[in-house]
Amino acid sequence: MRNLKTLTVSLSTFLLAQSLFGANTSSPTEIAPDHQVMRPTHTAQNQTQTQTTTTRTTTRTSAIDRMGVERVEFGVQAGANYSSPWVESKNFLPEANGKLGGAAGALAEFSMNNNFALQPELNFLQSGYRDEVGGTKTTHNLNFLELALLAKGKIDVEPARVFVLGGLSPGMVLSQTTRQTMGGLVRSDKTTAFSDFRLNAVLGAGAEVDATETVALFGNIRTNVGLTNMLNSPAVGDLVRSNELLVMVGPKLRLL
Repeated sequence: MRNLKTLTVSLSTFLLAQSLFGANTSSPTEIAPDHQVMRPTHTAQNQTQTQTTTTRTTTRTSAIDRMGVERVEFGVQAGANYSSPWVESKNFLPEANGKLGGAAGALAEFSMNNNFALQPELNFLQSGYRDEVGGTKTTHNLNFLELALLAKGKIDVEPARVFVLGGLSPGMVLSQTTRQTMGGLVRSDKTTAFSDFRLNAVLGAGAEVDATETVALFGNIRTNVGLTNMLNSPAVGDLVRSNELLVMVGPKLRLL
C-alpha cells in the first residue's frame, strides 16, 4: 500500500513537471514563425527601393536615348583670344590694331554617334582693339559673355580624335572701357560706344585624346567672325565687326 502511494505521488509529480516544462518548450515554437514572417518583409522593402532606383535611372537613360544621344560629356576650357576687328568707315575712323586677351568657359557635348555631336558652350571673352589718332593711343576693352551653339564633326585618327566645329555665338557685353595714353598722361573711362549685343559665326578645328576611360584632354583653335556692327550708334558708313582668333584647351568628363 505504501508503495502504491509512493508510485501515485511520483506519477503526479512527473505529470506536473511535464505540464510545466512542456508549456515553456512550446513557446519558442510558437514565436519562431513570427520571426520568420518579418524577414521577408524587410527583404521586400529593400527590393522595392532597389526597383524604384533602377526605374528612375532607366527613365533618365531612356529619355536621353529618345533624343538620339549616345554619350554625354561636360568640360571646361581656357586660353587666349586675339581680337582685331574689321573697320569699314567713310568718316575716317582710325584703323584697328590687334589686342590680346583671355578666354575661359564651360561646355557640354552630346554625341549622336561616333562622328557627330552638338556642343553648347558658355564662354567669357576679353576682346577689344587699339587705335591711334594724333599721338593719342586708345585701347578699347570689351568683356563678353557668349553662348556658343556649335555642331561638331569628328573622326578617329589613332591615338586621337580630330574634329571640326561650327555654329553661331550670340554675346552680351559685360563691361566696356577705354584707356587713352597721350604723352605721359593716362586716362581710363567707361564708355557706351559699343553695342550691348553681338552675333558671331564660329569656325574651328581641334583634337582630343583619352587620358582615362572617363576623362579626355582636348584643344582647339577657332575664329569668331562678326555678323553685326559693334558700334552702338554708328554714323552712316561706319562699321566695326568682330574678328577674333581663339586658342582653347581643357579636360572633359564622360558622364553617360
